[in-house]
Amino acid sequence: SGLGNQDTEDEAEQVPVLPHLIGRTTFGNNIEDEWFIVWLLLVITRRFPDITAHVIDSDGQFLLVEAAEMVPRYLKPENCINRLFIRNGTFVV
Repeated sequence: SGLGNQDTEDEAEQVPVLPHLIGRTTFGNNIEDEWFIVWLLLVITRRFPDITAHVIDSDGQFLLVEAAEMVPRYLKPENCINRLFIRNGTFVV
C-alpha cells in the first residue's frame, strides 16, 4: 500500500490546488434566480477584485449567448468553453 499512496501524493504535490469555491443551484423555471446569482457574482468580484467567477447553466455559456450582439463574431459557445469569466464586476473573455 505504501508505493501506491506515495505515487498519488507525489502527483498531488506537483499540481497546486488554488483556493476556490464551487456552488450549485436548482431554480427550475424561475430564470430570475439565475440572473440574481449573476448579479451577486458581479457585486462580489467588484468588491473583491482578486476574485474571478465563472458561471454556466444547463445550456452552457448562457452569458455568451445573451451577449451575442456585443462579443466578437468568432466567439461561439462551442469555442468558448471555460473562457468567459466575471472579474472586477465585468465580463472578461
